[in-house]
Amino acid sequence: MLRLLSSNQPIAFMLTVFTVLIGVVLAMFLGTEGAVVTWNADWVNSFLSLSAGRIFYWAIGLLVGAWSVHYVYNRHEFIENRSALASWIYVMLWIIFSLDQITHPLLWANVPLIWSIHWIFSVYRQNDAKDRYFNAGVLLGISTLICTDLLWFGPVLFICIAYTRSFKWREWWLALAGLMLPWFMYISLNWSLNPSFLSQFELAFDLPCPSKFKGVQWAGIVLLGLATLLGFQRLFASFTGSSNKARNTRSVFIILFLGAVGSAYPIWKFCETGLFVSLILLLSFLLPLAFKLTKKPFLIQLFFLFIVLSMFLRIWVMLT
Repeated sequence: MLRLLSSNQPIAFMLTVFTVLIGVVLAMFLGTEGAVVTWNADWVNSFLSLSAGRIFYWAIGLLVGAWSVHYVYNRHEFIENRSALASWIYVMLWIIFSLDQITHPLLWANVPLIWSIHWIFSVYRQNDAKDRYFNAGVLLGISTLICTDLLWFGPVLFICIAYTRSFKWREWWLALAGLMLPWFMYISLNWSLNPSFLSQFELAFDLPCPSKFKGVQWAGIVLLGLATLLGFQRLFASFTGSSNKARNTRSVFIILFLGAVGSAYPIWKFCETGLFVSLILLLSFLLPLAFKLTKKPFLIQLFFLFIVLSMFLRIWVMLT
C-alpha cells in the first residue's frame, strides 16, 4: 500500500477517493445526531442541521482538500518524486480527528489556505511577485473568515515575504490589502444589510470540540509524533544536494509549520484534539518524508502500518 501511494499512478489517487468513501460509511454508522452550529451563517447551519447535509459537506471538503494538497505538494519540488501519499495522509488524518465532529469549519478553511501556500511557494525567482502575494493574501483572508484562529498566519505571510525576497514595499502593501479585502467585503456587506451588525459582530466562531483521546488512542499519537520528528530529520537532511528552489520551498514550509503551531494554540486551549486538527494540513506535507522508502523499506512499511492501525483505534473506540 505504501509503495503504491508513493507513486504517481492514477490508481494511487483513486485510493484516496476510496478512503473518503470509507469515511462516509463510518460517519453514517457513527451517526451525527443533532444540529451543531459552527458557522456565522444561518443558511449553512440550516443545511448542516440535516445528517445527510453534514456528511455531504464533510465528504466534498475532504475531496477538494485532498486534490488541492495533491496539486500543491507535487508542484513545488517539496519532494523529489511525485506521489499521492500527501493527499491520502490528509484524508486519513481528517477522518481520524474529525469523524465525531464533521462540521468543523477548519476543514473548508484549509482549502483557500492550501492555495495561499501555493502562491507563497511560487514567488521564487519571480521578478515581480506583487500579484502572487496579493493572491496569497486574498486566499488567506478568506481562510481566516472561515476559521478566525488562522489569523496567526497573517504575520507568517509577511515573514515568508521577508525571507524569500528583498524588501519591496508594493509587495508588502498588496499582500496586506489582499489579506484585508475579504474582511472588508464581509463587514461592509453585512453592515449594508443590517446597520446594527457592527454592534453584534463577534470575531470568534464557535469551534466544535471532538471527543478527547482515551487509553490506547494515545499510542497512535505517540507514533504520529515520532513520524513527525523523523519527517523533520529527513527534511533538514534533504537541504544538502537539493536545488535552490527546493531549499526555499522547504524553508518556507518550516516557517508555515511554526505558524500552524501558533494557530493551533488557541484551539488547543479550548479543545484537546484541536492541536492535531490544526496541524493536519502541514503534517500531510511533512509525513511523506518520514515514510519515504529507503534502504530498509520493510521497516518503513511496518512503521507506516503500525501508525495507521494505532490511529484507527480512535475510530474503533468511537464505534464501540
